[in-house]
Amino acid sequence: MSSNEILQVEVDQHSDTSLFLSLRRGLFVIADDHASMAAMLLPGERSTGTGVFDASPASSTSREKGLAFEEQVVTLMQSLNCELRATQQSRDGGIDHQGSWTLPDLEVEVVTQCKNERKPVGVHYVREFHGVLNFFPPTTVGLFASASGYSIYAQRFFLRMTHPAILCTVDTDSGRLTSFLLNDRAQTLLHKLTVGSLFVDQEHALVLTYGDRSIQVDPPASESSSA
Repeated sequence: MSSNEILQVEVDQHSDTSLFLSLRRGLFVIADDHASMAAMLLPGERSTGTGVFDASPASSTSREKGLAFEEQVVTLMQSLNCELRATQQSRDGGIDHQGSWTLPDLEVEVVTQCKNERKPVGVHYVREFHGVLNFFPPTTVGLFASASGYSIYAQRFFLRMTHPAILCTVDTDSGRLTSFLLNDRAQTLLHKLTVGSLFVDQEHALVLTYGDRSIQVDPPASESSSA
């Protein structure tokens, strides 16, 4: 039985009352009929009319949000002269993109993971990403992009990572970077890359500088104007 299935057990052969155990949600509900059970569904769930309930609308929305954010990260990194492409691994719970970042005197391979969630990214996601990076050459940079920042424990683990990595936060409304952190290995590999800020539209905006050259950090005009 999959984790999304509902286990139905008859409590009494002579009663219409059934016991429903939701393995996915952890619900424990006794209902007189399917209509009563359907009334107790969580948002996004629906009844199939057979006593089995699914959350495909909510799951679909979550996937759409994730894919939209991944595309936003691709667009943003293109403005930094970093070309990314979606990978098959992303469908297996691994990396989301792989590509190359062309800098004035250096070209580095990049792999990404993107998380578009309401809460700050937890340490377990960063730890898993670090494990994936071990399958790549030590000069490959891991870029983790979040729409909601990172927990303090995730940031602490990131700083101890033994693979070059970057933690960045992207504002989904403007498409701009709001944070861009390099761990020690990434700073050693990209020693000419520095992060600063300036005022844009009366707000702080991040500016990446490589040597004495500024790197574009805003989305392309066509993207930002349509947002």
